[in-house]
Amino acid sequence: SYLAVALGLSGLCVGFIFLIYWTFASPTKFDVAEAEALTKFIVRSLGDALPDPPHVAGDKGGAGDGNDNNNLTPTAAGGTRGGHITDSSSTANGPIYIFGFSETDDNVASVASGVAHAYSDLITAGHPPHAVRILLFDVLNDGSPQDTLERRIPNYSGSKKMLRLIRSGTTRSSTGRSQHFMNLPHPPTYPDDFEVHKWKHSTIHTLREAKAAVTACKAAGASALVIVATPFHLPRALLTTLSVAAQSDKHLKIYSHTGLPLRWDETVTHSQGLLVGDRESLLDSEMERMFVYHRKGDLMRPSEALEALRKRDRRTASLYEALSN
Repeated sequence: SYLAVALGLSGLCVGFIFLIYWTFASPTKFDVAEAEALTKFIVRSLGDALPDPPHVAGDKGGAGDGNDNNNLTPTAAGGTRGGHITDSSSTANGPIYIFGFSETDDNVASVASGVAHAYSDLITAGHPPHAVRILLFDVLNDGSPQDTLERRIPNYSGSKKMLRLIRSGTTRSSTGRSQHFMNLPHPPTYPDDFEVHKWKHSTIHTLREAKAAVTACKAAGASALVIVATPFHLPRALLTTLSVAAQSDKHLKIYSHTGLPLRWDETVTHSQGLLVGDRESLLDSEMERMFVYHRKGDLMRPSEALEALRKRDRRTASLYEALSN
């Protein structure tokens, strides 16, 4: 019996030593191959294209061959001039949703501008307005008894500030010292172009928001989700959303659209108001979190995320090739 106890204690000691080693001595960065994939993924996330406009067939005998969407003009009724829609990811297979990740008040103007620009760009490209929706979750964080969150997040006004900025059509200047009008050709209109959902959780973070957005898209039968975040947060937001979609809705096409660039040397708060530093310094935290959350099992590898984006593009190319024949 003494031998059994000794062996048991020895096993516990070995396990404890291994846990300490795994926690403090294990690598904190991706290996070389995954680091290279991460570099490519980050560049792609910051320069992703928006979903293609509806396929339009040119009139017989006309100059167009059915593949040129540059001459499309959205009409008030939601259609397009210059051809007729034969298929569209936003009509045949569901709407396109635009979702802006929550940010502290220091960074929310970036996301609000990105959301408004993404909407306007999609309409300008030829997507019918009724098929493009801005997804918003109603998060109250003002210290009142009706607060959505169990703990008030400092320097975060909830979702109402983002909505107010989008509706106002204004954004911060590059220096952050003034505001100016976005002057968009097709600004979103509230409430017609919005879909507001109640936030059902007592906390809020990137993974939880990604799950909520993908769930809402799946329930609505959406064909595509365009996520928007500040430039320093966008790569992790995209990696998180792709990871969630891979588990729950593999047919949903995920795109990214960067928010308005703001000064990198400006001191701001981030991550539930717990991190404080200039935006450039926050990049270190974002890079580390992508590895830590991958090791935890929440995020896919960067190489898998790259392949998910390539697969998305191949599916789109195959669809347009089929429609052109």
